[in-house]
Amino acid sequence: MSTTSTHTTNTMNIAEIFGPVLQGEGATSGFPAFFIRLSGCNLMCGGHNGELVRTKAASWWCDTEPLWRQGATWTIEQVIALMKERGEWERILKGTTHVVFTGGEPTLQSNLQAIAAYCDHVSSNYQQSTPYYEIETNGTRYTEGFFNHYIDQINCSPKLKNSGLPKGMRIVKKALQEIAQHKNAWFKFVISDLDDWEEIARDFLPLLDNRRDRIILMPAGSDIEELEVTSKVVWNLAIRENLRACNRLQIITWRKRVGV
Repeated sequence: MSTTSTHTTNTMNIAEIFGPVLQGEGATSGFPAFFIRLSGCNLMCGGHNGELVRTKAASWWCDTEPLWRQGATWTIEQVIALMKERGEWERILKGTTHVVFTGGEPTLQSNLQAIAAYCDHVSSNYQQSTPYYEIETNGTRYTEGFFNHYIDQINCSPKLKNSGLPKGMRIVKKALQEIAQHKNAWFKFVISDLDDWEEIARDFLPLLDNRRDRIILMPAGSDIEELEVTSKVVWNLAIRENLRACNRLQIITWRKRVGV
């Protein structure tokens, strides 16, 4: 994607890099992908180490917390060298393997600067390339046009009350409206029970220009046993409301193994 500004920072604080793999969730589920997990998050869904789940204040917790809490400094050249080492660089340049920026929350300010620098570096040094960039975000960070300049696809996962977080923390109107205006934004909601739809319709649809065609329902669950239950809930809810649904292919295939 073409850019309009140049960023000079050359480092990224990265929790992990994994690929080549398949995108496990959302609109491009099953597509070849190379993930860059940036460090840090501004939310704590389910509480630290799932404490809100244990007290019944949440029905699920962030299964990537142990990952995004860690991190190491990488230069852009080191990231690209790893992509080349794993045989994915030419496919990334052609857009047949997507680069997915994830977290934690990759739209934290320092992460935005790092992502922009990476994209600028690629566009400046590989002019004939057509990489495809996805970003996974919780929809609480207003980016002042960053998405439109750099990102081909937004995978936004707004948090419901089943995350255990207060409404004022997880719903940021300005941020959600910015994402909704992107040409290729998807809103993926984690579903625990049928009542979750009422919350989505009440609190989120009006902020998303009532774009039901951009909503994807996904079952809550960090293990196969929980997914067996919540997948049936999502199936029935998606049929009832005439909505798209997805599952978590990485959990179904690899269980809790990371880096896949």
